[in-house]
Amino acid sequence: MKLQSLRLKNVKCFDDGEVNFASGKNVIVGRNGSGKSTILQSILYSLYSDFEQGNLDEFIRLGKDTAEFELDFEHRGQEYTVQRIIRASGTNEAYLMTRPQENTIAEKQTTVTDEIAEILDIKKEIFRDVILVSQGEIAEIIGMRDSERKDLFDKLLGLQEFDKAWGNCRRIRSHLESDIKESKKVIAAYEKPASKLEERKKELKDKKEELTKLKKKLEANNEELEDVQEEFDRLDSMKEELARLKTKTEQRQKAIDREEEAIVSSLEEAEEHSDEISLSLPETV
Repeated sequence: MKLQSLRLKNVKCFDDGEVNFASGKNVIVGRNGSGKSTILQSILYSLYSDFEQGNLDEFIRLGKDTAEFELDFEHRGQEYTVQRIIRASGTNEAYLMTRPQENTIAEKQTTVTDEIAEILDIKKEIFRDVILVSQGEIAEIIGMRDSERKDLFDKLLGLQEFDKAWGNCRRIRSHLESDIKESKKVIAAYEKPASKLEERKKELKDKKEELTKLKKKLEANNEELEDVQEEFDRLDSMKEELARLKTKTEQRQKAIDREEEAIVSSLEEAEEHSDEISLSLPETV
């Protein structure tokens, strides 16, 4: 985050003032009571709706009903303006806008505070206790022993929770490694049967392909058998027709034989009658 400017109206000793922040380091100097702490506290209030100390009413300039704060800052390439208004009546206002579009993305004190905390990804407590440190607290921190200073910053930055989380992660990792070893044993126990299963699957695949070929061959044989059956039926029909014709021919032959016998018999009778006629006729001289 980069601070750009802070405008204060009716805030403690500021009637209508503006502080512009340059790139890099900025040093705020001045006599006691000139407003150095007010600037820092106003930055904290503008961002997180919180003063390091004191009540809101104490920051309204004497004789005024309202105090206005306006802070411009930039974070990750996006510029923002946050406005907060304190009223002696207690009806406070807050707005968060993007620049230069001036699109309002949050309103009301709590909503603006939550949105800024999410944008900056910095909790109010860390900003207040680590980033924005008062003059007296700096001397106190410098005078601490290394271990005390480490404990303080671990607590302020929430590193103690990370230490606990790291310990939990190590225990979880140990359990997971144990589970992985057991899983590898189980997998190894199943790998051999699995290998045989693959071989069996290949055998079944080969058998299936062979069965498919046999089915195709059987279908071809069935078609050929149907053709043979049709030919057999045709020949059988011809055989029956030949038998019928043979029977009919035999019957006709028998009829012819009977006719021949009748004719022969008739001829013999005719010859006998002819001889008898010859014997009965008288001789002539």
